[in-house]
This record gives sequence, structure tokens and C-alpha cells, in this order.
Amino acid sequence: MINKHSECRGCGKYLVGDGSQYNSVYDPDTRKDAKWNYYGGWVCSKKCDYDSSLALERSMPGHMGQRNLSIGSESYKSVERNWKDQ
Repeated sequence: MINKHSECRGCGKYLVGDGSQYNSVYDPDTRKDAKWNYYGGWVCSKKCDYDSSLALERSMPGHMGQRNLSIGSESYKSVERNWKDQ
């Protein structure tokens, strides 16, 4: 059996599991499930989820000076939904 792996979109940490959105991926150090980021890709923590969403939004036209995710934005809601139990 081939051991598949993914990488955290936020920090680049090695994660165990197939990179597909529909499969299970987890952090081998904590054994906690990774979450699917709003913009795609796996993240190992709430901080990585938030930071990677913010970095992507900053790359969008008109958002270069953006300091935080807007509380009402779908990406912010996704971060809160992903990590509500942790």
C-alpha cells in the first residue's frame, strides 16, 4: 500500500492522507484531522486556515492592503465552522 500525503496550505507541514478534498487527511504529530480550506487545500490548524485564506484574498485585485478577513465573508465563516470544536 502506498502511503499518500498532503501538505498544509498555511505552513507547509507534512499531512498524512490523499490530497483529494473528499478523503481523510490528518496531522501525524497531533493525530487530529486536517480541515479543507475555503479556497482549497488542507490546513492543520485554525491559524493556518485563517492565514492561508487571508494570503489568497490579499492576492486578489483591490485587496492588497487587507489586514483581516471580513467577519461577514464566506472565508471567515468557513474558518469558524471548520474549527468550532477546537
